[in-house]
Amino acid sequence: ETKKQDWTKAQHHFEKTLQFNQHHGAALNNLGALLAGSGRIEAGLAKLDLALKYSGILDSQHNISAILASGSSVEYDQLSFT
Repeated sequence: ETKKQDWTKAQHHFEKTLQFNQHHGAALNNLGALLAGSGRIEAGLAKLDLALKYSGILDSQHNISAILASGSSVEYDQLSFT
């Protein structure tokens, strides 16, 4: 349960960062990875695409590749957080 609470807190902080700077590459990458890891693949990919567009963070490219290679689900340990 604690791990789920940690992910919930992390998501809140990433979203809060994006309220102040919608182009924040690390927050977009991390939120995208978190969403994809929790099963929200399309929402995760959308955030990862924005991270690449606005900042070119290589972790985002890795994450997109990992998600596409995994099909419909991806584990957190397959993803890179910035």
